[in-house]
Amino acid sequence: MIELPKLLYRGDSDPARKRGLHATWDRSCLLTNLASGGSGKDLFNAPLIESVNKHVAIGWDKTHFLSFSASPERAKCFAAGDPPRDLVPVPNDSPDWETVVYWSDTSVFQNIRELEPAIYAAIFPGYLPRNVGQVPNVLMDIARAYEIQGREGSAVRVILINVAKYIEGKIATGVEGLHRALTFAEGDQEWLLLPIDPFIGNQGEVTGEFTARVDKGFIHGCQKYRFVNGT
Repeated sequence: MIELPKLLYRGDSDPARKRGLHATWDRSCLLTNLASGGSGKDLFNAPLIESVNKHVAIGWDKTHFLSFSASPERAKCFAAGDPPRDLVPVPNDSPDWETVVYWSDTSVFQNIRELEPAIYAAIFPGYLPRNVGQVPNVLMDIARAYEIQGREGSAVRVILINVAKYIEGKIATGVEGLHRALTFAEGDQEWLLLPIDPFIGNQGEVTGEFTARVDKGFIHGCQKYRFVNGT
């Protein structure tokens, strides 16, 4: 039986303005760091576990993933930044804010399929109109095995990764260098979300890469904050 946490949370401040969090607030989407000038093909040049380890333990400035936590407390810690700052909640329609905690009721995810242990393909109804097309070159054999069964033009495709469970499985098969990532993933109760709709170029061409944008149709609430001592 496939089980997801009832709720997933994301603390997001984007202090360096790499992902346009503030600029896209009213545009019904979130952007991964890939949007700040990364290469969409990087994900296909190494085993998935290397990309996950890079995101979780090493640091990936142009990561293709969005991190979530099953713990609201951990999400709020990420919203507070490093070093952490005290947070003051503000109304969600306030223009004066610096960080936010999102939450998602995972019952929104449909047609969930476990593609590998701890890796799940899913769809959810999106807000934004889209031309879904065919997914090209999708994460080797994993996402290539996934066929969309949602509503044409509105279903958003993602991969969800239970990070600690996925890493544990790789360690059990003899993959080395993952214990630091496992410690972080367990402490953060981390899940990763990877958008797998295709990136469409300026001329409407399919580039063989994944989009850096994920529709907010899976987000059900949020709380904005400002820092007590400013940024």
